[in-house]
Amino acid sequence: SLIAIYFYYVGTFSSLAIEFIKHLLPSLKLFVSVLFGTMILSYIILRIRISVLSLKKSNQHYVSFAFSVIIKIISITVLSVSLVGAYDKYITDRNYYKILKADIPTRDIIILDQSTQEDLDINKKIFDIMQEHELGFRDMTPYGFLKWFYDDNSNVDPNDYNPNIPFIMVNQNSIKDYNFENEHGESIDIDKYKHINWILIPHRYREEVEENGIKCFDECEIVYYKNKVILSAFGTDIMTDKYESKMLYVMNVYHDSVEFAAGLTSHLIDGEMTESTAQAVDKIKAAIYPQRLSSKLGKDVYESSKDAYTESLTSLTVQLLITTFMISVFVYTYLMIYFDFKGKTLIIKYLNGVSFEKRYGFIFGMMTISNILTILVIMILSHYSQTTNFYIPVNLSSASIMGYTIFSLVVEGIVLSVGIYHFEKEKTTTLLKGDQI
Repeated sequence: SLIAIYFYYVGTFSSLAIEFIKHLLPSLKLFVSVLFGTMILSYIILRIRISVLSLKKSNQHYVSFAFSVIIKIISITVLSVSLVGAYDKYITDRNYYKILKADIPTRDIIILDQSTQEDLDINKKIFDIMQEHELGFRDMTPYGFLKWFYDDNSNVDPNDYNPNIPFIMVNQNSIKDYNFENEHGESIDIDKYKHINWILIPHRYREEVEENGIKCFDECEIVYYKNKVILSAFGTDIMTDKYESKMLYVMNVYHDSVEFAAGLTSHLIDGEMTESTAQAVDKIKAAIYPQRLSSKLGKDVYESSKDAYTESLTSLTVQLLITTFMISVFVYTYLMIYFDFKGKTLIIKYLNGVSFEKRYGFIFGMMTISNILTILVIMILSHYSQTTNFYIPVNLSSASIMGYTIFSLVVEGIVLSVGIYHFEKEKTTTLLKGDQI
């Protein structure tokens, strides 16, 4: 199936394709190792189960049962790591696509990316070029605001900068296509602020800002808006972009607390840069030489995010179905092994009115223990991947791990309950007829 998928999606053996295969080899080796390991352990269990002698010995049944649980833990752990990583990726891709889908004006712009400039003279030149040619910008690195994040010796107090309020950097040209409304539902005239530095703050943060204050470029005018306005941060590395109205630092007068990193924007005419934008690009290229200026279209960024979201959703769905199926198979297997040597005792207890908890406490206890071991392994992998050079090719967040824990317990609980229901219904009738169980 892997070979068929490769030829369907790639179809060639170019140097790039070979390099792609090299990146896949570690994961394929792990997959094949787990596959063969599972097959070997399954063979051992089957050999034990079909042995006439082993069926007469209770301890052999426990060995067979233990083997099936161990196989389940190993196999499901491998699947769950991939599933948790796929879920995290899906959440990230969905969030970014949702933001770009709502941020319609970005689809008709060109985005110019450049490296961070530590030379303040170059920063000033770039800012003047942008203002002269009416370029917008956003997703810039507010080095002065976040210096405390990068510099342990900084005397800057992070509490001065409202770190809990999501924000991006913009100028007047970057927000002119958006409508901001005050608490009375009236449009805010943003043009009257175009010659000063100011801040647009979502109304829900008003109480916090008035209580704690706000940091800006020296002094800024504060304007609150109440309607929901979504501006994408173009993949900022300052914080995870969120689908919500952000605080917007609008810098119309140059201030050296900001480094220009990315997100210079301009409108397209019939899919092409205007003459003024082309001139500005040439000037910026000259200012940042020998570094290079790259560009991409807003609509391409949107389509790319849409494709990434679709792919991650498909991947998550497939992995979810596979994991559900494998959990069901493994749980059903060790449940049937348990019924093989405890079935008659369980039915007698059932007919004598012994409670469900006392009859099946052991099997549900094994379910809980096996899941605890699986989650423990995942958490250890997540910890080591974050604190050491140990590498796993997925991100494992605590929230996703907890979500998987609930998912696996629910699936296993349902499979066990259904299996027990059918077992008791069928075997009770058999025993009452006088037949052997």
